[in-house]
Amino acid sequence: MLFRSVFRTSFGLTYDQGGGTGGGQLSGGVGGANSSGQILGSSVSVSSPSAVTSGPTAGPSFWLGNQSYLGSNANTSLFGSGFTYPGPPTPGVATQNLNAGNYLLNGAVVAPQPMGYDDFYQSGRAPEYTFYNVGFERTITRDMTLTVAYVGSEAHHAYIKGGASPRGYYSNQLDPKYLLAFGPLAGTNSAGKANAIPLLLAPATSGNVAIANGAMAGAINTSTAGNFIAAANAFPNTSTLTIGQLLVAFPQYSTVQDSWGGPNTENYSYNAFQLILSQRLAHGLTFNINWTYMKDIGDDGGFRSGFPIPPGAVDGSNQSYKADRIDRALTQLDIPENLTAYGVYQLPIGTAGHWGGNSLLTREVVGGWQLTGVYTYSAGTPVNVTWSTGVNGCPNSPVSTTTSGSQANLCLPSYNPAFTGSARQGGSYGTGPNGVIVSNKTLQYLNPAAFQTPTDISTVPGFHQYLIGNVARTAPYGLRNPGSQNLNAGVRRTFPIAEGVAFSFQADCFNVWNKQTWGGPNGGWSPGSVTFGESGTPGAIRAFEFTGRVTF
Repeated sequence: MLFRSVFRTSFGLTYDQGGGTGGGQLSGGVGGANSSGQILGSSVSVSSPSAVTSGPTAGPSFWLGNQSYLGSNANTSLFGSGFTYPGPPTPGVATQNLNAGNYLLNGAVVAPQPMGYDDFYQSGRAPEYTFYNVGFERTITRDMTLTVAYVGSEAHHAYIKGGASPRGYYSNQLDPKYLLAFGPLAGTNSAGKANAIPLLLAPATSGNVAIANGAMAGAINTSTAGNFIAAANAFPNTSTLTIGQLLVAFPQYSTVQDSWGGPNTENYSYNAFQLILSQRLAHGLTFNINWTYMKDIGDDGGFRSGFPIPPGAVDGSNQSYKADRIDRALTQLDIPENLTAYGVYQLPIGTAGHWGGNSLLTREVVGGWQLTGVYTYSAGTPVNVTWSTGVNGCPNSPVSTTTSGSQANLCLPSYNPAFTGSARQGGSYGTGPNGVIVSNKTLQYLNPAAFQTPTDISTVPGFHQYLIGNVARTAPYGLRNPGSQNLNAGVRRTFPIAEGVAFSFQADCFNVWNKQTWGGPNGGWSPGSVTFGESGTPGAIRAFEFTGRVTF
């Protein structure tokens, strides 16, 4: 029995540079500190030794490995043994002041500008990937095997291009603790009218700062914020001189781009059960069937807040959350079930030992044909429901601090506690009263009544200060995008014409069942939306392809 079964297990740990540069990269590879059009801060370029590309001494720029066969070339240092890395440069005075604003100069307010920087610590951390699996393969027949395996992996500090920053302080987000403390409070507006505007949106005048410090002692240091407050006292109608702006880490900048601290901080956990049944060619048939059941959890995509969230800041909840933990959920690529099957079958007609094998006519007309087929099935990925119009005071909206005092990345609605039933409606995606037709794209397959606007804690009429939406970042109510199912099939035969010359004919049918996979529903929710839940464009329909080829 033992010789018919094989047990396997493996473990791997890898590190990747992940594109980290240690500071100073913009789109197009531009980097630096004290030049126009570059990221503010300190940066320096490192160049590897040049490779020798020709001649008897040709070789790479450096060897990386300690295998014995490398001999004197053995080396474990990036860029070669003894390579000296340059130290970080000292930022110039112009760099430290460039783009800063929200202070008075010659009797006018200096407008703040965006600021971007590369975090040396985050960009220098190598993405870490851990892989592990255990399983066995058993022979069922002489030509057929069954494999059962568990496969898993962990990823930390992974790089996701364009990923949102989960680090609240370093990307100038507003700490949710200020939403709780100041959201219900009112301040004096730019016209001098008291209790006329939410405090977070009010100008950062001395009077409004006093209200904030009265509600939370020491929230605003009037000494370090003196220039900001003086500008607000002189020009209270300036949109950037608000209490909300003053409470972020870097109020002198309009926005802060944390270039590597965002995309270099993603984490994932993948676990899967795999079942594989395969047969090598036997009795004219070869096939492979692969089924995977998996779960992928991580914090890809946006974040409600990059700060720890205190109790009460999330709508309908008294739970506190560590930074970013509320948004650890099924990843946007989580596909719980995949099935793939393919095979080739040589028809047992008109060949030696089979029916018609002794007839020349049968051998020439129906002999030698092959049938091929590929079947695929995959479950749908999670639906992402966002609050598409929550921009007027939404505390977790991707808008500027001039609107809501927030610099978070993701604005979400809340679950409607009064809703009952299923959030999915209308049957399968693409179906409707008149069958499956393209115009069904306008049908709402997600029920907008399942969601609601988060609680508004503003006490000023006409203004909003919403708590953080409580829906899951992905797959609220278990909602998923359409899955896909497809069968492609074909027939093929080669006809000998003369010695060394043959003609091959092949006919293929794609999407045999003519089953269209519809695009995922629109997840942008807002009160009264008529487009929320509308399906995306359907995929391809059945198609045939015929090919012929002469080989000689």
